[in-house]
Amino acid sequence: MNRLKSCILVFVCLMAGNFVYIDQVSAQSFLNKLKTAAEKEVSNNTSGTSVTNVLSSVIGSSSTIAEKDLIGTWKYNGSDCAFQSENLLAKAGGEVAAGNIESKLNTAFSRVNVKATNTMLTFNNNKTFSGKLMGKDISGTYILDSKNSKINFHGALFTSTCYVSKTGSNLSLLFDSSQLLSVLQTVGNFSSNSYLTTISSLSKNYNGVKLGFQMKK
Repeated sequence: MNRLKSCILVFVCLMAGNFVYIDQVSAQSFLNKLKTAAEKEVSNNTSGTSVTNVLSSVIGSSSTIAEKDLIGTWKYNGSDCAFQSENLLAKAGGEVAAGNIESKLNTAFSRVNVKATNTMLTFNNNKTFSGKLMGKDISGTYILDSKNSKINFHGALFTSTCYVSKTGSNLSLLFDSSQLLSVLQTVGNFSSNSYLTTISSLSKNYNGVKLGFQMKK
C-alpha cells in the first residue's frame, strides 16, 4: 500500500472513531508526520483535501507560531473552530462537523455585526495590539505562549486567552465558548442576544471544540 492510501486509511479510521489511543507526545509526532506525508503525496490530488483539512481542525497540529508571525494587521475572514484532539474530532463527526459548526458561527457572527469591514486586529512588535471588534475600538497588550500556542490579551475592554495558529496568510484565534461569549457581550454591550446562544449550544453539543475567528492579512 502506497503512502497516499495509508494516509486515507488512517483518515477513515479517524473518522470512524477507531483511532488507537497514544500518549500526547506520540500523538503530536504522528500528526505532524501524517500531515507532512499527506501534503507531499496529494499536493496535486483532490483526494488529499479531507486529510489535511481534518488535521488543521485539531489544535496543536500546525507548526509552532512565533511572535514575528503575528506582526501586522489581520482582518476577519469568517468563523473558525478546532478540536482539542483528533479523538474528539472523530467522535464529533470529523470535518463535516467542523464545517457545520463554522456555518452556524458565520450566521451568529453576521447577526451581531462581526464582518471584515469592522473587525480587525493589529499586532505590534512591542507586544501591544489595537483594532476593532464589531466596529468598537479595542487595544491593549498581549503575551504569546509559543509552546502552548496561546495568546493572553489584556485590554481596557476585556482580558482573555485564546489558542492561535497560522496557516499561510490565515490566522486562527480560538476561544473557550465562555470566553468568546464574554468578549462579544462585553465589547458589543449585549445583555442578551438570541444568536449568541448558538455559541453556547455548539460547545455543549461538541465536546472539546474551540470557537473563534479566522483572520487574513
